[in-house]
Amino acid sequence: MRKSGAPLILLLLLFQLQTSQAGWIYSSNENKNSPYNILGLSRKSTSRDIKKAYRKLSLLHHPDRNPGDTTATETFARLVTAHDILSDSTKREIYDRLGHAGLERLKDEDPTVEKDYVPPDDGLTFLDRFIQRIFSSIFGNTDWDDL
Repeated sequence: MRKSGAPLILLLLLFQLQTSQAGWIYSSNENKNSPYNILGLSRKSTSRDIKKAYRKLSLLHHPDRNPGDTTATETFARLVTAHDILSDSTKREIYDRLGHAGLERLKDEDPTVEKDYVPPDDGLTFLDRFIQRIFSSIFGNTDWDDL
């Protein structure tokens, strides 16, 4: 009797969908707008490499050297943003882990972005959380603190 490979393929597709939604697999647009690609660097670049690439490209695309050229102005703005991300060790570490979504969460002052974040202990056990999830999936999201 021949076994079908359909369940395995379905499982792999589901995993691919979950990881891409979680931000583990960056889209091509994410790679194109990556600070590393904007500055023409690899992820292993040192701060000295970042500074050198930024200076070289910013001189080339500076709006004062290219008056009236809107693409140079846009490119220069992207260079400044990329340099801002990569020159700050905290922002760079968050970008390397979470991409642009992590930087947005950092802007919104989300404490869970930090690497050493420890969630507050609310006194709930595993069973309490499991029961909350079941009721939330049935009745929708409910603020359980008000009950």
